[in-house]
Amino acid sequence: MNLFTLHFTDDKPLYEQLYTYIKEEIENENIVANEKLPSKRRISKHLNISQNTVESAYNQLLDEGYIYSKERSGYFVEEIDWMKPIKTKSCIFDYEKKDIKKYKYDFTYSGIDVTNFPIKDYQKIYRKSLKQTDIFKNLGDPQGYFPLRKSITKYLLSSRGVDVSPDDIVISAGTEYLFNILFKILPKNTVYGIENPGYERFDILYKYNNLKYKSINVQKDGIKVDDLNKKKINCMTITPSHQFPTGILYPMQKRQELLAWAYEEKNRWIIEDDYDSEFRYSGKPIPALKGFDVKDRVIYIGSFSKSFSPALRISYMVLPKSLKRKYKDMISSMICPVPTLTQDVFHKFMDEGLFSKHLNRMRTHYANKREILLKELNKIELPFNIDDTDAGLHLVMSFDKTITEDKLVKSALKEDCKVYGISNYYSEIPEEKNHTSLLIGYGSIPIEDINPGVKNLKKAWDKLK
Repeated sequence: MNLFTLHFTDDKPLYEQLYTYIKEEIENENIVANEKLPSKRRISKHLNISQNTVESAYNQLLDEGYIYSKERSGYFVEEIDWMKPIKTKSCIFDYEKKDIKKYKYDFTYSGIDVTNFPIKDYQKIYRKSLKQTDIFKNLGDPQGYFPLRKSITKYLLSSRGVDVSPDDIVISAGTEYLFNILFKILPKNTVYGIENPGYERFDILYKYNNLKYKSINVQKDGIKVDDLNKKKINCMTITPSHQFPTGILYPMQKRQELLAWAYEEKNRWIIEDDYDSEFRYSGKPIPALKGFDVKDRVIYIGSFSKSFSPALRISYMVLPKSLKRKYKDMISSMICPVPTLTQDVFHKFMDEGLFSKHLNRMRTHYANKREILLKELNKIELPFNIDDTDAGLHLVMSFDKTITEDKLVKSALKEDCKVYGISNYYSEIPEEKNHTSLLIGYGSIPIEDINPGVKNLKKAWDKLK
């Protein structure tokens, strides 16, 4: 094989930079399974580094299972069937790091609108918490700051119809941390299910934790319970209040079917990701699936990333009592990764009514943005339907499959607009998929950019008629 060419930097030890480079080359399949790696002496001479540095990098790769050694033959790349290549590059490669191109009109589903962020209210609460010296005395409760857990229980009862105890709640820094806790306390032989299409992070999470999982196709009313039985799923992850990315709402009949499925056997669970349930613009709020769970089989996961700020990094999980016992057994070796000060500030922010005030303000603001977006999109002359459940922070535009996602996305980019093809969120493309769909987000795009942005989309797509 060709020798590695690296541009070392000063921010990490040399062995770590070499290890990272080789690991990413293996993950990206630039170095294939069973391919022989260059000898330590050869790399040492080529890169002008010590053989000890090369040996340290190789030893790390050996420990993590990326390579294996043969006596008197050298090092070879291991076969890693579970690994999904993620095309990433590092600044230590032999190229100049390039900035990701930004587009003037980015209709991303991620991010929030910060124009109405209650900065003065938040600063006031922050100053108040800083004076409370007792929160700095220790690392805090590994399960999360108790006053914040208590605030969350009040919020869940009033807004999501979920009646739980503060002792049922675990606070952490992001959904991924919570899933990693679940992976430790759920049975090792669990077969997980993910919605297809769905969040790409779930596909990656299960893949990289070497867990057995299967994709379950999303229909017009959600997933089919029969598919769970056919694929022998034990634990299904769903987004029933606003399915991502299709936007559908799981009807009550489907919810009852899913609960009945979970109740049929002892070790069956439903993970309910309620990621943006706060934003519903007409009718009554839809209660969470957890609110109907009479046998404690739903693991509820929520976050304040969409409703307040992703920078806060506060997510939480409601654990069923049987799983909570297992969690308590391992809690002594854990700490809550969210600083106690951050948790205290948000607890006060919630208890003083400032969070609900902010949420109401943002609902009105996002509803206004959505209305403007819909009005402008309807001026586009291409035939399409908007799959809209009057909730969340994005819409789904569906076109006839004769117009490909690739053409729609690339033509939009030429007019300085970024939209997102829904195929990106499929772990498996179903045979019956007979239309082209795009995700059009309006959460973070400035309200004044919606009109000119859609005009640019119209200009781009008129050429496809």
